[in-house]
Amino acid sequence: MNKPGDLVIKKHGDADEIWLLRRQKVKSGKAKLLDVLVCFFTPLAEITETADTIADMGYYYLVIKNGQPILARCEKGELTEKAITRLSDGKKFTVDQNIFVKVRKIHG
Repeated sequence: MNKPGDLVIKKHGDADEIWLLRRQKVKSGKAKLLDVLVCFFTPLAEITETADTIADMGYYYLVIKNGQPILARCEKGELTEKAITRLSDGKKFTVDQNIFVKVRKIHG
């Protein structure tokens, strides 16, 4: 079976860079409070983050092609993409209430 990154590289092999990303939901105040309360009564820390991770099993990639950043998501062999209008030069960036962290460069 092919790795999810292979699909991204196949489509964007001419990209300047491709990065594997880690996604984390931006937590609301209520979600942070729920995590604290759950942590007091059970050994489950970060319950809202764990539930979000289970709900979204896709792999995310940052593709830089001709200086244009693209957010690519691969799940079940399908690739969806979204152009990113603002991208900082740092290791983290936010898109649509999700925080993405560059984990490892896989191409370029």
